[in-house]
Amino acid sequence: MASGTVNILSIDGGAMMGVVPARLLSYIEGNASSGTVGGVTVPTPVTVSGGKVPNIASQSGDAFQYIAGTSTGGLLAAALGITPLTAGATGPLTANGALDFYLNNAATIFPGSVTETEMLLGNTPSFGNLALANTIAGSYGAPNGAQALLRTPNGNNPATFSASAVTNPFTGSDSCATLAQAKPTLLITTFNNNYPQASGTPTLPTYDVPVAAGIYSANSGTNSTPPGPLFLTNTTTDSSGNSLSVLQACLMTSAFPMLLPPVPYDLQFNPSGSDAKSINYFLDGGIYAGSPALAAYLFAIQNDLEIQSFISVGCGSTAIESGLNYSTVWKWGSGLNPLSLSSGWMSFISSMPLLDLMSHAPATVINGILSQLLPGKFFRLQPQIPAGAGPAWSNNPSTLNSWLTAADTLVSTMNSTTEPGKDISVWQAMINAVTGQT
Repeated sequence: MASGTVNILSIDGGAMMGVVPARLLSYIEGNASSGTVGGVTVPTPVTVSGGKVPNIASQSGDAFQYIAGTSTGGLLAAALGITPLTAGATGPLTANGALDFYLNNAATIFPGSVTETEMLLGNTPSFGNLALANTIAGSYGAPNGAQALLRTPNGNNPATFSASAVTNPFTGSDSCATLAQAKPTLLITTFNNNYPQASGTPTLPTYDVPVAAGIYSANSGTNSTPPGPLFLTNTTTDSSGNSLSVLQACLMTSAFPMLLPPVPYDLQFNPSGSDAKSINYFLDGGIYAGSPALAAYLFAIQNDLEIQSFISVGCGSTAIESGLNYSTVWKWGSGLNPLSLSSGWMSFISSMPLLDLMSHAPATVINGILSQLLPGKFFRLQPQIPAGAGPAWSNNPSTLNSWLTAADTLVSTMNSTTEPGKDISVWQAMINAVTGQT
């Protein structure tokens, strides 16, 4: 790598579809494998000729000096950059280790089966976040006093909620891993949705993406963390002034509305508490950056970083379901009428066309912009997912297998496609960009 240059890795959001970037990164690391993990059949890896990056940030070196992530991508960023507290851990997870983490915990994090229509029609979050919190704490610990509010485990009925403490299996001074321990710089997205009112005057949102120096208390009289889009990074502190825990960062970046509850600054999930009216609470970073690539690029130019390579990894683009011709959609409303749940922009058979379009269209523009700004340096990894494969929070083994297969297909395609103007594959060109080879 040339002196003063950096490699940036950006990972999209996508719930359990995080298995896709984990699989793609396992090829970059050169450790893609097969077998059965968590009841999921991991396909035999495709053959990739040419190079790999032997020292990605999750191994002995730090091929990527900056790792940005939204939601499930934020979880992967933490996993690739921070050593877990579990016995025998000598460094952060490999991409293959992160994939195993997903497959072994899919049914725990998202129990039961919730359809997209049920998610949209629900008047409470489809899932509580205690299961996610306990899963993360099992590897990275939890700060003192961490609690989570979730629906009681009675099938998919979210009518009753109860406060439950996160289980922390670690004790002593090393009981909680923090963002400060990351070797690469982490850029984990979240969104502060508290817009306080001052003398009846609405507070306008901020339009830049500041780095959060601290997650402040709404009652402390300080406003060091603005409402709106934020990056949580290695220097971010919590409401007690300590380095932000991996647990809190992961909950804050993945609190997707309707799926998981919003996350208060102090992790005290009490919507009827004394500070409930003024509390600062955070939502999934996908609110503004489902793909954090452009936000990460903004960070890079604000900090005068010279970019050697920029790899943006997606969770898969779902094929728009067939039958969306003009005669079908011209009369559509939402499709959420309880008497007709199979036809509409928000619910058509097994997909949500409007959400798909609003997600993938901006990502296409972002990729086009960065390809022009960083010619020969920017690479986008985004496999095509078959229509009707299942919602992003699916724990179905066959669905997870289909996502992994789609990732393998993309790698095979990149490996067999020639980079424009070069006598090498697109895959090899990407590896060369990361390693600084010409």
